[in-house]
Amino acid sequence: MRNTRSGRQAILTPDVYAALATCTEFRTLHDHAHRLASGNAGLEGQEAAIEEVLQSVQRDGLMISAKIYCTTLGGAVNPKHETDKPVAAIITWERPDALARCLESVAEHCDLEQLHALYVIDDSRDEAVQARNRETTKTFASQVQTPVHYLGASDQRAYVDRLVAAAPAQADAIRFLVDRDRWSDFWTSGLARTMALLVSAGRRLLVLDDDILAEVHEPYRVAGPVGFSDAGRDAAFFANDAEWADTRASTDTDPFARHLRCLGARLPDALGALGVGEMAETSFTGATVPFLESLGDDSTVLVTECGSLGDPGTARLDWITGLEGDAMDRLLASENTVENALAKRNCWSGQPRPHFAPRANMSQLTGLDNRRLLPPYAPILRGEDKLFGDMTAFLHPGSVVLDDAWAVPHKPIPERAWSENDRQLRTDASFPGFATECVSSHLDDSSTGDPIVRLRRLAQLYADLADLDHDALLDRHIHHVLKHRAEDYRHLKELQAAATGAPPNWRAFIDAGVERLNRELAEDPEPRPLRGEPAGLADKALTGWWKTYWRDFSRALQAWPAIRLAAQRLNEQR
Repeated sequence: MRNTRSGRQAILTPDVYAALATCTEFRTLHDHAHRLASGNAGLEGQEAAIEEVLQSVQRDGLMISAKIYCTTLGGAVNPKHETDKPVAAIITWERPDALARCLESVAEHCDLEQLHALYVIDDSRDEAVQARNRETTKTFASQVQTPVHYLGASDQRAYVDRLVAAAPAQADAIRFLVDRDRWSDFWTSGLARTMALLVSAGRRLLVLDDDILAEVHEPYRVAGPVGFSDAGRDAAFFANDAEWADTRASTDTDPFARHLRCLGARLPDALGALGVGEMAETSFTGATVPFLESLGDDSTVLVTECGSLGDPGTARLDWITGLEGDAMDRLLASENTVENALAKRNCWSGQPRPHFAPRANMSQLTGLDNRRLLPPYAPILRGEDKLFGDMTAFLHPGSVVLDDAWAVPHKPIPERAWSENDRQLRTDASFPGFATECVSSHLDDSSTGDPIVRLRRLAQLYADLADLDHDALLDRHIHHVLKHRAEDYRHLKELQAAATGAPPNWRAFIDAGVERLNRELAEDPEPRPLRGEPAGLADKALTGWWKTYWRDFSRALQAWPAIRLAAQRLNEQR
């Protein structure tokens, strides 16, 4: 083996090489040894011997220490603060009571004078709901000094028409991305978020779900260094709201200001704004070398996120099986905590300390640096947040996402409950799941840092999907489903083996998932007929629909810079 950074090399046995190849994240040698021993039945109880081998390999110069990043990364002594006025946008859908509550909370806790404008983007279909939302927004606007704009169905149509008139060559792409009439039969949260990107083009943007409260809470916050990794969030589970009511922050209670202190800043300035000077080695626990190597003084915080309290905002419960460390310990502390997780949609999901990651995921209150070229959202269906995060990371390698150590309450109206179907652990076999991984699996396709060039490559990925025939798409789908069923099965078997002392209701939950996946792998290895979204289509009719969608999305991505520029000029004219 040869370390390409230092030129050091050594001869290793195949077993040692195979073990080292799995050491892809920064950990202490002790933790590496414990993980290797626990993952191999033949090495149980051999942690000390494994650690000696790792020390030998370290002396040979084949391991990389996180110390080097303590010298290359650090906070600015006098961090620069962004002073431009941002835009805020509330995305609402068929929830007039939630919107009214959200606006009331924003007025109470946020300094609206720091905003250039606030938009209410209404994705409701019911005309009566739209009328209520328009009146609620009008009343709110009369009580504040900041410009407030309501964008209902007719207002969005008018904006689209003006945008088409300003960029007629991009008419088809504009209507693909933000024409509500084209997608009237679909879930269009992504379309509404792209509308928010258009009306705020050239400014920083804060996007709020309508069912949050604009309150800053700090559950389970701990002192310590900031983190850098792609690791998941921490979590805790509650029986009711009273169990987290006393976590309200006592200082810096404006959630907008919390986002804006780092949104759009260079990494050194963001670290300085968080009070970080010299970095600690423990900041890089769980990080990978490619992520850390991509960071430098010119890395920018393009997205800021915060945690949530209350409803987790997910459609399925299977995410809790991926919890680790303190989060899993809290979950398995008793039968009651497990019951809370399995029966109640009431939890905390977030970070205990500020955390920098290579890509965004999901946040009910999100900051976006829309002064940069960000991608549009996919206009329809679920999962638009994750895809947007993957596309942003694709366009801007070396950028970072700050998942900050605070949360906002997320309280849908009416309250939601887990259904029996939500609680079942199984792999989603709907078509086309493989397309959701298309972007993340091609992050290294282009070596250029030019976002325009990378956007063209991103568009080509979808054009390539559209060029595949039915049999090729079916083959990719089957491979994707079998791969993820096998991975989920392996993961649940590991949880099953580790659950010997866990509460009985947790063991039953995991056992049922193992049984279900085992049955699916044995009895339904190739899902037939081919089904997915849109519902009602199957087999060649379904793949044909998606081929057209991907081709149109590819063209929309190519047209996006021109669309965005036209929107920015239109906004300035307004």
